Amino acid sequence: MKIVLTGAGGQLGQQWQQWAASQSEVTLWAYSSAQLDITKPDTFDEVLGRHDVPDVWVNCAAYTQVDDAETETARAMLVNGDAPGWIAQWCVEHACRLVHYSTDYVFSGSTEDQASYPEGYPEEAPTNPVNAYGQSKLAGEQAIQSTGILASSKSLLLRVAWLCSPHGRNFVTTMARLATQRPKVRVVDDQTGAPAFCDDVVTQTLALLLAQASGIIHLGSAGQGTWADVANAVFGQARTRGLAHPALTLHQIPTSDYPTPATRPHFSKLSTEKFTVFTGLYPPDWRDSLSRCLADPTLWSTIKS
Repeated sequence: MKIVLTGAGGQLGQQWQQWAASQSEVTLWAYSSAQLDITKPDTFDEVLGRHDVPDVWVNCAAYTQVDDAETETARAMLVNGDAPGWIAQWCVEHACRLVHYSTDYVFSGSTEDQASYPEGYPEEAPTNPVNAYGQSKLAGEQAIQSTGILASSKSLLLRVAWLCSPHGRNFVTTMARLATQRPKVRVVDDQTGAPAFCDDVVTQTLALLLAQASGIIHLGSAGQGTWADVANAVFGQARTRGLAHPALTLHQIPTSDYPTPATRPHFSKLSTEKFTVFTGLYPPDWRDSLSRCLADPTLWSTIKS
């Protein structure tokens, strides 16, 4: 299989490269934004013409600064809204499958939705983003769909929530660092979801590609928890390793005590039932995946250094 990867520098892009390095049957061309700017579609042929046409274009590139998107709306819309449509059109024209990652932020995350979908948002739930980042990601979904690629090829538009890994900047690595440095850490305890881990996301994506699946599909972990639940598990591992601050205490707070420029969803859980229907596989519980993430020595060695 020949794969083009955009967004090579992000945590999900890094995970794809780690996987590909162990696969003798896979050729992966990984591009950072400096090497292939997805906002400049007139350069796609020039850059990608240097090698064979890929079987799959995996787009991990995105504008991910949720709060900054409130003021950098045009930039967020260009990267997250317009560019995915241009990538999809290139894939249509070159008979290439597309894998594009979107987000739970396309939904409102309201308490009413939580009551309606207690096991998580299904793919067909009405979208209603509450911030500029979510609006830009929804625009990207719509741009992809407008090309017809989801109906005409085995292409995938995959939503994930609370993405984490042992590397890069994410909630788990941030909590691990704070656990070693601060006696008191305040974490929101009224936002519910389930962290998705990059290694699981790559594994699940590959399973869908193998199953010749297509369309909008949710990935992630089983179970639910709050941000404070995730932080508490990270702190426990820091204590076990003897790395925690001696006075480390978790203070659970409401969202109202941690104001941010962008409104955050109250409910972020995505149902993975459709993924199971396609593949016959069941995602691991988020606690199990978190334990595996925290067992990665690179996470703690980076903090100590």
